[in-house]
Amino acid sequence: MASYHFQMMAAFGEQDVVDQERERHREREQRVCWICFASEDENRRAVWVQPCQCRGATKWVHQSCLYRWIDEKQKGNMRRIVACQQCLTEYMIVYPSLGPLAAGLEFTYGKVRRSSHFVVGCLFLGAIYWSAITFGATTVVQLMGSPRGFSLIANADTLALAAGLPLVPVALLFSRLIRWEDTVLHLIRSRHNIFRKVPILSLLYRTTTESEDASLDGDIYSNFSNPCHARVISGALMLPTLATLAGGIFFPSVGDTLNRNLLGGATYIAAKGLLNIYLRQKLFVRSCRRLVFDYTEENVRVSSGNEPDGTHRPQNRQNAGFDSDSDSTDDGSFTDEDNWQTDSDSESDRD
Repeated sequence: MASYHFQMMAAFGEQDVVDQERERHREREQRVCWICFASEDENRRAVWVQPCQCRGATKWVHQSCLYRWIDEKQKGNMRRIVACQQCLTEYMIVYPSLGPLAAGLEFTYGKVRRSSHFVVGCLFLGAIYWSAITFGATTVVQLMGSPRGFSLIANADTLALAAGLPLVPVALLFSRLIRWEDTVLHLIRSRHNIFRKVPILSLLYRTTTESEDASLDGDIYSNFSNPCHARVISGALMLPTLATLAGGIFFPSVGDTLNRNLLGGATYIAAKGLLNIYLRQKLFVRSCRRLVFDYTEENVRVSSGNEPDGTHRPQNRQNAGFDSDSDSTDDGSFTDEDNWQTDSDSESDRD
């Protein structure tokens, strides 16, 4: 029927119209949805649209499939622009106008949605600020005593309290940054230190060069000089409580609560620092006195491992002459060439 129609139109000289009609007929016959890949014969009741500048079979798509694909791309945000994946043409999506009330609600919802991140950040900072104020007030009452501390807070200026109390935990955290133990250790390990001649203190020393001191102090037991952040924070925030306990234990005869707690805090800091210095110095001296034995049957029988505590942990071994970050051929295992070289060396030694 279509061919008869084209022949009749060609007979009357309408060649251009005939070509256009044939092109449209060919496109209808080849019409396939690029989303569900269904042809026109499979669903004759479906509505077809051409939303972009694509040509050929890919320019046609079911209207229902296109709506579903646009919903997946927008994800509830109707202001998001959706474009064709092939020709990158933006789809001309037109929505019906909303009423005044719905438009106002949509505008308000958009403003709230955009400002929600800022509000959450302000609430988080506010929670930290009020927690710092509470901790500062608790520390003042704890160090000065309940009657004196509450009286000081009640009679103080509001602005001074709002600015001063949050600085209490900040000051405690910054106090942990003062590494006076490292300074004392550096003084102890100095080759020109006069305390090396004291008989009692000389037990902590060992004659080493400055290069050995620097290398061992920088590479070994770095966890003592660089504690983790959790330890620093917990130690700083627990300092007032520990100072109160130390003051009550060692200075119960001091009548003033503030003086007793300050003496307790100084005692705790000094005792903790001296014990830390003693441990680090003993570990340093122990590292300086380490020995590497020859690989003999007797030494293998006597030796129990390569760990300082005597335990055997082969997974922690570092092979001499190999780097831990080397390639797979340098992982500490011998290749055939290495074994051949070792055998050759052994034979030459026997000769």
